[in-house]
Amino acid sequence: MSKANLKGANVSYIRFYFIKLEDADLSEIRSFGSSIRTGTAWWLVKKIEPELLRYLEKEYPFKKRGQYANAEVTEDTYRQRLAVLHQSE
Repeated sequence: MSKANLKGANVSYIRFYFIKLEDADLSEIRSFGSSIRTGTAWWLVKKIEPELLRYLEKEYPFKKRGQYANAEVTEDTYRQRLAVLHQSE
């Protein structure tokens, strides 16, 4: 799902396990429930709804021993991408 345009989509009933979301657009998503799950490096998205960003930071932060669909994911990448996404708010 890299580069997917999910702008404004209702993803409440979709479960994203081990999905690549690089450069995806998750802006204007208001209904998300607990859709994004383990193994998804959600911080690699291009755009994200601020409320969804806060939820994912709290519930699904980077885990050093976690496995991700994007094998090259590091804690440094996580921190850098969060800074970029927060600037976009």
